[in-house]
Amino acid sequence: MNILAFDLANFSSSIALIKGGEIVFSEHNEAFRGQDITLLPKLQKLLTEHNLTFQDLDRLVTTRGPGSFTGIRVALATAQGLSFAADRPALGIDSFSWVMKTYLKEVNPAQSVLVLLASLRLELYGQLFTKEGEAVGTAFSLSPEDIAKTPAFKGALCLGNGAHHMKAHDFKIDSFMPQGIQLAKLALDIPEIDFEQYPCLPLYVREADTTKAKTLSK
Repeated sequence: MNILAFDLANFSSSIALIKGGEIVFSEHNEAFRGQDITLLPKLQKLLTEHNLTFQDLDRLVTTRGPGSFTGIRVALATAQGLSFAADRPALGIDSFSWVMKTYLKEVNPAQSVLVLLASLRLELYGQLFTKEGEAVGTAFSLSPEDIAKTPAFKGALCLGNGAHHMKAHDFKIDSFMPQGIQLAKLALDIPEIDFEQYPCLPLYVREADTTKAKTLSK
């Protein structure tokens, strides 16, 4: 199976390619600006270097947020466009599920899990899961202080690229954050019958900002 995966939603650029069921390329770059110009040529070059065309792909997969508004739009538009042009299925996976499902492949947590994602604002994007990986309630956008005050989150293990902000509030943290290769592997396990559960539609937890906001310290 041939799978092309890319994540731009989480303030970085992560690309991976599986060819014939084997990982043949994986790249992660913390610089994420300019992807609206460079992403498509980069994907085209990657496939050419591995003697593939977009029509040779069995599926494309990208993350659909929450996170960088620009990154989400660029990634989803690219996936949708390639899907239409090459007549190949494109899957969109929300970042909360991506983090949680990937983590469960490696660890059996002993407590509930709070996936926290960076927003580059004073709030974190979050979603609570049971230790078995079932979502609890709805996703949210809250400050670390408000998260710490929420009874439902007490005792949870914090994962994701925003987890470190909870260390000062005495939460147990694991700054585990998957990359494109884990996204490709996750897509590899999705049966075709479940494709409609992974739409290439954005997941926004809050409205887009129209002014520059304050950010949490790194």
